[in-house]
Amino acid sequence: MENFDLERVKKLASKLSSEDRVLLWAYLADLPDSGIQSGDLGAAETNLDGTRVENVDPDTPIIVSTPTSATIFLKSREIFQVVFRPENFRKSQTEVHSWRDAPPPENVKEQIREIFRLHGAPEPKDKDIIAAAKKSAQEVFDAATFRTSNEFSARLKHMVWLLYDGGMKVAELGWRNEFARQTGQKTKSLKEMIEVLEPYWFQIKRHLNLKPGGRQHVKHQWSPRDHTCLAVHYDRLKPIWSEAKKAAKQALRARELSRRKNWKEQVAAAYKDENLPDDLIAQLAPSVDSSPADLALIHAARLCIPVTLSLKTLKRKLRQFNPVSRSSPKNDKNEGSSPSP
Repeated sequence: MENFDLERVKKLASKLSSEDRVLLWAYLADLPDSGIQSGDLGAAETNLDGTRVENVDPDTPIIVSTPTSATIFLKSREIFQVVFRPENFRKSQTEVHSWRDAPPPENVKEQIREIFRLHGAPEPKDKDIIAAAKKSAQEVFDAATFRTSNEFSARLKHMVWLLYDGGMKVAELGWRNEFARQTGQKTKSLKEMIEVLEPYWFQIKRHLNLKPGGRQHVKHQWSPRDHTCLAVHYDRLKPIWSEAKKAAKQALRARELSRRKNWKEQVAAAYKDENLPDDLIAQLAPSVDSSPADLALIHAARLCIPVTLSLKTLKRKLRQFNPVSRSSPKNDKNEGSSPSP
């Protein structure tokens, strides 16, 4: 069997007609390791995701795409192309002045200082905070730039369609309105144009990771300071509430009626420096029997968070970000906590 190197294949391809070259493109796209995807603009939208197109209408535009380019052919002619250079994009982004170069605002600096105070550590100097924030911002910026370039490459096939088909529709609407105005005919209103362009907005929404139900209500926007404060005070208050529960049991088992009757006041007096909330002390009663871990978490949240959150939410937040605590509630049930290894 005769061997063909790349140069010989190129010479043979140059002798093909334009129609045959388009067929060659289709053949290459079918190879599993070609890295080329083809789709039909006029077919169902799933074809834009790379599924094979059957029985293509010869009057329908065809997309040929790779991770760095997407080309539209119509009647065997190249009519539109988009080229994207991910490496150049990432390198250029690192040279553009952006938010990563800005020093942290004063409220962020104060949060960092407070985190150190919560740990009982000396407050860092202003220059050290700025240097650490700049390093962190650079790492986030690099990761975001890399993710954006990858996502854009993956969506290049859709992007070329939006630019071509949507752009053509915008141009057509514009010149037809101008022509109608010059000739005294009825022009299209903005509402009518929006209805015409609605299919393109539908395609855009597919890329926005929207979820049913609209915007989610966020009761509190958590900061690193909030997480640290919750963890620190939870660790500090947990043994206190454990001892408070023991004190409550002793008072409730006392022979003296006055001690049994005034057990809440006795617990509050024993820990007056901590100013234990009366409603949480009441939950030490046998009829309620809340765990010390849960009471410590609720108490810590009141010291750190300006809004009231459910115990389930507080446990989840403590698990998500708990750099200080060595123990945390392990579940959403009222089972307290167990030490981590």
